[in-house]
Amino acid sequence: MNNRDVQYFEAIGEYCNEIAASVERFGADFKIFCNDNDYYNSVLMTIFQIGELVNKLSDDARDVLDRQIESHKVIAVRNRIAHAYDGLDEAVIWDIVTGHISDLETFCAKQVEENAHLLADIDIELIESFTKFSE
Repeated sequence: MNNRDVQYFEAIGEYCNEIAASVERFGADFKIFCNDNDYYNSVLMTIFQIGELVNKLSDDARDVLDRQIESHKVIAVRNRIAHAYDGLDEAVIWDIVTGHISDLETFCAKQVEENAHLLADIDIELIESFTKFSE
């Protein structure tokens, strides 16, 4: 895993939190989800963004993710949203929202916590490179 993967996991976790905030705001009700375009579209776009980031993960990071969550399924949902928007099954999306997003958020938070040293190392290197440049 590398610095970029940790940043992707951090961003994916933030997107998961955005979905949780949408559920809190609009309500954990399937009928509301299906009938409120703002709610539905907000969640879809966020799931789409998650799929984009999962697709950018290194092979090593995807291997780690695949131990708990099948990355190819996350990417497949992203592709379905992008290319078959009108043919989406609302129940499948709702199942992702209510049954899988919290697991993904927990996983991402753990990865960020366990690999935070990669972020710190990069920051130090970056600072050192600027210091050398200014001398």
